[in-house]
Amino acid sequence: MSSGGQKPPLKRKWSDYQFEDELSSGAFGRIYVMKHLPSGELEVIKSLP
Repeated sequence: MSSGGQKPPLKRKWSDYQFEDELSSGAFGRIYVMKHLPSGELEVIKSLP
């Protein structure tokens, strides 16, 4: 029998990513394009100061 709920979010670490490019930076942080190494997908990640 299925619970019908959502899967819990995956816990990801900085070590799971490879830096690809920096899109922007400013007072509210930096925005990076990072490659998620286990899946190979490109993701946009915001880093706050």
